[in-house]
Amino acid sequence: MSKQVLITGTTAQQYSSSIANRSLTFAGALSQVLEKMGYTVTFSEPSLSWSARDLKQYQKVLVGIAPPLSVTANSAYGALAAIKTLEGRDNLMTFIDAPEPWKIFANFRAIEKNSQTLFKDFYSKRKGYLQVAGNADIRKHIVNAVMLLSNDPWAATLYPRLPWGGDASTFSGVPENAYSSMIGINLDSFNVTENANFNSSRVKRWIVDNDKTRWTKNALDGLSTPAMSIRETKARTSSDLFDALNSSMGAIIGPHGDKMTWWSQVYVHALNAGTPIATDWRESKKIGNAWDHLASGIEEMSEIDRYELSVTQKQQYVKSIPTREELTVQLERLIGK
Repeated sequence: MSKQVLITGTTAQQYSSSIANRSLTFAGALSQVLEKMGYTVTFSEPSLSWSARDLKQYQKVLVGIAPPLSVTANSAYGALAAIKTLEGRDNLMTFIDAPEPWKIFANFRAIEKNSQTLFKDFYSKRKGYLQVAGNADIRKHIVNAVMLLSNDPWAATLYPRLPWGGDASTFSGVPENAYSSMIGINLDSFNVTENANFNSSRVKRWIVDNDKTRWTKNALDGLSTPAMSIRETKARTSSDLFDALNSSMGAIIGPHGDKMTWWSQVYVHALNAGTPIATDWRESKKIGNAWDHLASGIEEMSEIDRYELSVTQKQQYVKSIPTREELTVQLERLIGK
């Protein structure tokens, strides 16, 4: 059997190899692991011209799904068309890589009420828009994909799972036809390094993953040390983000609007930088006592205490995720199906 895998999707973060090479994305991490397992992985922006015959050469076609009405969903037409084209075929697998998956289904409901919502002039810059606008059959094919995802059981669907993450059935706003097919997977054993990193010249500053959520704003209100969001650091690459974390005293990674803490590359880079992490302790404490600290408590620690906390956090994190060997067995079972 061919050991070829195609990774494509709705957003550039899902289908772009250049983004995967610059920054630690879920799709990129998945590709990295599969290549170590001997698979040939191809990233490609989806095309409306793909047929089932074109995609038959791949053992698995991994299609990333995002809210199709989002401004970042530039390749929604091609991704949805590919899912419908591969309906019922063994080589289709989907994945979700972004927080708040309920938004996907809210978009589906809006499209079911008025399919033209997906094809309005606002999306004229999207890949394949002219083909879609001029061909009713293609539009019907894409809308049928939305109906399929809204109502029928999904193909096996991967999502990035934190070591304290709950089952997909706990996801707010995700219907049973989707969450029953979702498989949480943590790929971090291939990216969290064994070495501890002590830097004695850190700035008294927090690096914040998302400063727009209510949880994070509440956490920042109780701090005396300034905070900088990832956007402010202009950390466009994994190297940039590591450097920002390595020169800061701590990282804050909170839950999103649906109160769910989602995997972020910030966890990996903070652990590698020896930078302690403050997150939703009510969830993270499940993996150990190093993960039950509030940001305000970390702020009051000495430099050496913060470093020792980061070392223990890494130990407890690594102990709670699959080893490389376990992950390889899990993926071989999933991709080999």
